Amino acid sequence: ITSIMNPEPDTALSEQDAAMIAAMFAGCGYRPEELAATLQAERDVLGTQSLSQAPTSVCTPAAIQGLHDALALIPDCQKRAYSDALRQNPRVVELESPPSRFLIPSQYDFWQAAQRLVAYWDKRRDIFGQERYARPLILCSDDDDVSAL
Repeated sequence: ITSIMNPEPDTALSEQDAAMIAAMFAGCGYRPEELAATLQAERDVLGTQSLSQAPTSVCTPAAIQGLHDALALIPDCQKRAYSDALRQNPRVVELESPPSRFLIPSQYDFWQAAQRLVAYWDKRRDIFGQERYARPLILCSDDDDVSAL
């Protein structure tokens, strides 16, 4: 796993990091090559060499609960894409729209974070269609053709 996820020796993941990543994404439809590309992009952006060096912005359980409480107040008809994705593929929802991605930019404004989360899944459904939007996002390259999902 480590050699697939880390083509360059100076950016190699530890065996523990590689095993953790493989376990996290098992059964979600991600291929090791896709994970490697994603991790490399994240390392490039964050300037880290290992997952343990990555900056952490921890959302407390209270903040996450606040987001869930705000989501509960949004009428079902306004959060249908989010609810359907959660029902179809909860692991993809968990991995691809973590609470911190919406709470931190919203400065922990639960209502704003909930609205952004719902809008994210609405937009994703608009772009990828009802049948495909709850699948893992992957970047595929077929020579000159690049596509998502």
